[in-house]
Amino acid sequence: MKKLFERALSILDFIIPKDKKIIVFGGNEMRGINGNVAAVIKAWTNNSKTKGYKPYIASDFKEKFRGLKTIDPKSIMGVFVLLRAKTIVVSHDKDLYWRSIYKGGRRRVINLWHGAPIKKIGPWKDWGKTTALIAASETERLALAACTEVLLENIFVTGYPRIDLFIKQPRQLKREAFTKLNMKDELGKWILYAPTFRKGNKVEGYLHRRKDLSSKELIVFLEKKQHLPARLATPKRFLSRFS
Repeated sequence: MKKLFERALSILDFIIPKDKKIIVFGGNEMRGINGNVAAVIKAWTNNSKTKGYKPYIASDFKEKFRGLKTIDPKSIMGVFVLLRAKTIVVSHDKDLYWRSIYKGGRRRVINLWHGAPIKKIGPWKDWGKTTALIAASETERLALAACTEVLLENIFVTGYPRIDLFIKQPRQLKREAFTKLNMKDELGKWILYAPTFRKGNKVEGYLHRRKDLSSKELIVFLEKKQHLPARLATPKRFLSRFS
């Protein structure tokens, strides 16, 4: 049924005119807006250049962001807005539910991405219509060009919007992090160990060429190398405040 509706959407997409002022944000494969997309949305109302646009959020969770309207992409109203939108902003290839919205070629598709490809990914198809894809470095730019159909000239090294918060407010974030972890701001090196993963797959760590290190093993390793008592802040504890 969904495939049949997708075909109908493809036809309607070529008939219905686009509104240059309509922009739709989607993210995290319909599991909630976060990451780079959320960072851009939060800055949206504070930027004078966004005045005059009609911004929407495509979400199943009825999420609310100041200055933006929320639509359900599976509703009649949601589908109509998507078909009228000249620009969509995503981070995954399933962020707007309807894949034909990506393939139509009649709109700007801006992919803000969601993580550095330090593990094997792709090859990904159906990305040829992507207008712009962002990367955090020139190396990542080349990697994304190799595993997607996006042309190198359409991949831009901008850094990640979600990381801007850490760069712009380092002292405040540091204080909040130590408060959250109930730890003192002591001198020394602080290491965040956050290995990549794939849900449901049993894979070996790509960086250290072995099965994932346990917390105890990592602490022992740090104490051995640094000759100092080591304390570990796990990614979940450290990042929960900033997700």
